[in-house]
Amino acid sequence: PELSLEIAQSGVTRTLFIDVVRHQKRPFVLRRILPDGSKGRCGHQLSPETLLMLAEHLYGRCPQAWLLTLPAHSTIIGEERSPQAQIALSQALELCLALVEPPAIHPEPKAT
Repeated sequence: PELSLEIAQSGVTRTLFIDVVRHQKRPFVLRRILPDGSKGRCGHQLSPETLLMLAEHLYGRCPQAWLLTLPAHSTIIGEERSPQAQIALSQALELCLALVEPPAIHPEPKAT
């Protein structure tokens, strides 16, 4: 729940959650998410949607948010990522950075 305060900070305009899931066939899935209190449990394992809902209800702010999921090829603690997982992660992060980075501000050309 503590993350809801960080999410609601005035300088936060975009949020990216990353998770690993079983039985996902695609190398990565990126989807837009919205505040929703019906997904998740109470305690320290809240869904990203629930964290967004808490930020909105408790602090009055909710940034745009996305959830990036990667397939879990192995769940053995301490095991290295496979080469295909590393490639998928690199591709996914490149796409995500384009979404979460603030847009470049280009100055207006001066009239002559």
